[in-house]
Amino acid sequence: MSDTLEDLRTLIPQLGPAAERRALGERLTGLTSALRDSAAEFERLDALLDLAVWTKFPAKELLEELEDAADLLASSLESAQTPSELRTAQDQHGAFQRAMTRMVAQTTAHWKTIVNRDYRPLISFGELLARVDSLADLGGRMQACGQDAIDSLPQSRPQDLRLTVARLSKLAATLQAERAEKLSAVPGVGEFLSAIGAQNATLAVVTKDVLDWLAKNGGLERFRVST
Repeated sequence: MSDTLEDLRTLIPQLGPAAERRALGERLTGLTSALRDSAAEFERLDALLDLAVWTKFPAKELLEELEDAADLLASSLESAQTPSELRTAQDQHGAFQRAMTRMVAQTTAHWKTIVNRDYRPLISFGELLARVDSLADLGGRMQACGQDAIDSLPQSRPQDLRLTVARLSKLAATLQAERAEKLSAVPGVGEFLSAIGAQNATLAVVTKDVLDWLAKNGGLERFRVST
């Protein structure tokens, strides 16, 4: 997939000038109108490529379809001279737009999967940490990060989603590293909280070290035993 992404990215500077040349003095009104927003389209393409890399986008065939559409559009814009060739370029532009629309939809769906898998759990785990005095601040920040990811799901513009994914990915990595550092200080604490979060905790995970840690951090009164 990395080769496809690189091929697509190298097409962007070719598409821009090609579109500009065709838009200047263009005799075919339909193509001129279609290319009016070409700069925004190529910015959207660039954002989609970043998202594909950052989120490990799995649908290689969609990327290849987008690459083919962009390649055909660039070629037709470069060579079009006659009215017939200009109409072909207009058709290629339509195919490129449709490929972009499909890619946007699939990228958004892929991000939703990531949010449900990686970010929603931050909320429930953050709620657990918030019960422990020394971890309450970290728990609150984890909950906020998870909620921000959920709130991002209605975003449809790749340019906006790119900013969101970049920000949340960095924040989530920082929070997970902080969580690992703080919970690894006492043996068994991480396992205890993970078991609580998964709702499969047993008394076996409540070791003496865990009890001492909870007592020291004001957490004894905030967890209950239930059957």
